[in-house]
Amino acid sequence: MVSKLFPILFILPAIYAKIDVDITAKNNEVNDVHITGASVAILGEKDKSTFGLTEDNLKKAMEKMGMNPDNIFFNSPTPWGDLFKTLIWEPTRMSFEPKKASVLSKNSEQVLIKSKNIHNKNAEPLTLKIDMKQLVKNTVTSKWSKEGELEVGNIHYKFNLNVPEIEDFSFVSNGLEDMEKFVPMTFGGMSEITLKPKQDVVAELYATATHTMVRVDYETRLTGKVALNFDNKYEGHRFWSVDINMLLTAGELKKVVHSSEIIEVVHFSEPKVSVKDATTGHVIFTAPLKMY
Repeated sequence: MVSKLFPILFILPAIYAKIDVDITAKNNEVNDVHITGASVAILGEKDKSTFGLTEDNLKKAMEKMGMNPDNIFFNSPTPWGDLFKTLIWEPTRMSFEPKKASVLSKNSEQVLIKSKNIHNKNAEPLTLKIDMKQLVKNTVTSKWSKEGELEVGNIHYKFNLNVPEIEDFSFVSNGLEDMEKFVPMTFGGMSEITLKPKQDVVAELYATATHTMVRVDYETRLTGKVALNFDNKYEGHRFWSVDINMLLTAGELKKVVHSSEIIEVVHFSEPKVSVKDATTGHVIFTAPLKMY
């Protein structure tokens, strides 16, 4: 709809951004991804490029609408001051919003974290303590697939793995950039073992590594008005506004931009030590260990 000087009041902040992606696990498996919020901001240069709002495309769209303005503005400032505030027009905004989240895959496997060879060279039994501590890193990676660049605010991520020894952890992304984050923790501790005379054993630290892949789909749309200036008045008025989506339709430009994010989480749990005879492979004992 084309508006003249008659104002309509829009009460919206110029920008707000609060997107949350909460990933929750139960019984060592991610079973819920909760997405909330949106990032809304005044249209930026990257946004214009992604939506195809070039000078040529704008001119073609205006011609199809039967108009030939001298100037087009998506937001203030303009040569006539804050035209949008004066006429109470909503400036063009970009709204980036998560729409769907799903768990693509999840699997667990036992992995070897650390191995240590121990020798009893004596002719008598030997009792000793072995240190099986090891630092491991829970890992989160995020990779984006985008139809174009967007000026999006930060996204807040929170991970609740529901493992008593692992605290919830969170971080904030830098817009839509690929990233990799690490959350270190220590596995293991001291274990006591008695070796037979001349016996060789292998002490191994194992843990369960759980791999989860999550996909989050986002949509970006534009809202608000585009201000038009006619040096020679158009139908009696110099300043007009058109809805941004009317302009996109007239110019046969995209009205929705899709983006998707693949989040991979690898976390470790259930550490244990296994001691076996180096010659026969016989397991002497297995015991759970701590993580902290």
